[in-house]
Amino acid sequence: MEKKLSGKKPYMPLPKYAAVLRILLLCAGAAFVLAGIFCGELRLLYMKAVFICMECIGLG
Repeated sequence: MEKKLSGKKPYMPLPKYAAVLRILLLCAGAAFVLAGIFCGELRLLYMKAVFICMECIGLG
């Protein structure tokens, strides 16, 4: 008897360049986050969030 496939494709691993691309994009994202933190953007973002929250509850 033949074994029926359930319509699913067999698992195929990603090509090597796809794994390298994922790692490079992850590192680039982390570098941009760190660059923003060191440029003082974190403090600015926090202050904007506080003002928006205060306006939302009616204190601003």
